[in-house]
Amino acid sequence: MDETDLLEPIHDSVTIATPIDLLTVSIDEIDAASTRAALSSLSDPEALDLCVRVITTRDDINTSAVRTILEAGISRGASYRTNFEDEVRNQLGEDQEWSSITEEQFGMALDVALAKDEVTKNLIRSYSQLDQLRRRLETYLSFGPPAEAGPSKPRVQATPAQHDEEDLDDPWAEASQDDTDLDDPWDSESVKSVRSARSMPESVKQGSDSGIEQTPPFPLAAFLSSPLPDSTTIIASSGALSALRNVYVRHQHELWPYRYSILEAVPLWISPTELKDMELLPQVQDQSEQALQPQAAERDFLDSLHPYFPLSRSTLPAVSPLSADGVRDWYTSRVDALDCVGLLDLQIAWIQQAVARGVTDLDSLGEKLSLLSRLVYDAHLSPSQQADWSLASWRRAAPEQVIKAYLTNASTSSVLADIRQQVLPYLYVLESKAERAGESHADLVDRHLHDIILSLPLHLALPIFEASKATLSQPERIIKNDVVVARLALACLYGSNTRNDWSTMSAIFECLPVWDVSGGNLDSDREATATTLDSIANFVRPTRAGAHPPTAKDLFVFFTPLPFASLSRALDILDVHLESGEILARWETPVQLRFLLQSARDKAEQKELAEKMVRRQGTGPHTDARWTSLWADMKKLGGGDDALLRGAFGVLTAEEMMRIYLGGVLASGREYADDQQVQG
Repeated sequence: MDETDLLEPIHDSVTIATPIDLLTVSIDEIDAASTRAALSSLSDPEALDLCVRVITTRDDINTSAVRTILEAGISRGASYRTNFEDEVRNQLGEDQEWSSITEEQFGMALDVALAKDEVTKNLIRSYSQLDQLRRRLETYLSFGPPAEAGPSKPRVQATPAQHDEEDLDDPWAEASQDDTDLDDPWDSESVKSVRSARSMPESVKQGSDSGIEQTPPFPLAAFLSSPLPDSTTIIASSGALSALRNVYVRHQHELWPYRYSILEAVPLWISPTELKDMELLPQVQDQSEQALQPQAAERDFLDSLHPYFPLSRSTLPAVSPLSADGVRDWYTSRVDALDCVGLLDLQIAWIQQAVARGVTDLDSLGEKLSLLSRLVYDAHLSPSQQADWSLASWRRAAPEQVIKAYLTNASTSSVLADIRQQVLPYLYVLESKAERAGESHADLVDRHLHDIILSLPLHLALPIFEASKATLSQPERIIKNDVVVARLALACLYGSNTRNDWSTMSAIFECLPVWDVSGGNLDSDREATATTLDSIANFVRPTRAGAHPPTAKDLFVFFTPLPFASLSRALDILDVHLESGEILARWETPVQLRFLLQSARDKAEQKELAEKMVRRQGTGPHTDARWTSLWADMKKLGGGDDALLRGAFGVLTAEEMMRIYLGGVLASGREYADDQQVQG
């Protein structure tokens, strides 16, 4: 390859010029003739060294001067370079292709060739550096037309320390691809992202078109003199992806050891999909990155020579090819870094890119992000609630906290979908994780699902019971076992603190299975009913003043071991109590359902409740129809033929109820008469 083919030759008609000092003369006075004159009195090593120093030390250097000096220096050293390349090839073997030469072989041959004399070493060093400057000039010019020359500025050293000072809204920067839906590799459906507070910065979306040529972000002098990895890192930190792609493709072999520092400088809001086409993202091949390192077939002699004679040493750490575990850890760190800015979509995108590049053992992290995305984007969370969740908080959260968050804003119309599409997938992941850890629990999903139902208010539990009816097919049902459905319903209803939502409670009862227990032993059934009633009443009755009543979860534990006969009787008792509760609520005497259990054998409590019911009617309209209707309902509450399946006044005799009823009628009459007398 002719190293001068991309430099336009500078011709002039002047053959004699007064020698000048290229380091101090006005930049406008540097032309082909003056440069040749300045170099004519110097030896070849001195001339090439001066060319390098002029280009890399003058703050006011411009494109024209660089091209002139490069042409002069490269022409002066071309023959030395050719001879030296031949000598290195002799050491390697004439028949060897560059593609078959390893770094180690080239280094050994180079050491032998350079050991002969210091003059050759200095010449080759300067020639290699001039070639590097030539390539950098080509890269710089490929960015776009440089800004018009203005007052010279002090040389800016391009170092990573400047990253924090880079303006991300620089017009040289370009926009990233925004609003791109990212497919979730752990689900058949895409994660539909509602960006809200987690969206990319607006300034990024308003960036310039990547297809438009842009002015370079720093002056030519800084780009030529600074270590190329450091300059590339500054370009990366500005978010200018087309410029970054341009530099990396042109100087891939030189930048390869610094690829991780360059990637770390890329702003977090840049999607990895915008980086994948420049071969910069880490990937694994044959258990490591080794096979992915730029190969000698892609380089010539000078490419191989450049690392031995760098223009300047980078301040960035050089990284050898990583193992598969090292690459995985890098992607994990990138995902963790994104956690602080809440860009969940990009976290998923980085995992997708890692998997596509052969990185393994990211299934667990991918599962976490997939489930977290469902919570953040599909669980109807408010922006403030979304802000409470990140990958870090997800890792700390107990399963109960996660499930509660999934259902935080559930409604009667959404709770079923929330459970099927969010909660159950999460529980299946927990089950799979436990199996992989050798801690499998057969009832893990059912246990958590039962706890969910028991913790929900009745109006949210109702859709779940409706979706668990025995009339539905097994795949359609949330709870597939009829006995479990009955136990959950009993626990939810008797554990509820509501006093007025009898329509919902009755709707739940309508979802319960109907069991045919006819043909059994009557005495045995009565005994089972009595035992069930007594045991439940004792369980819900407070053992001391101020004691908290049992919760739905407590009651579920109680109902779980009940035999089938007792469970069937408990449903019969529930039917009677629901009817009693509706009647009491209709007469402005609402009670909790569990009160009807604990008072089932307590005459004093039933008498007090009956008196309260009658007394409250004294303030209503005094009509015969109202009092007649009240007495009819009191008789219903007195029960039926089966003394064990009676209503709220089941232990009161007819005479006792009549006495209470007439006392209320008489009291209301006296109050009515008193009112009339006052009005008269």
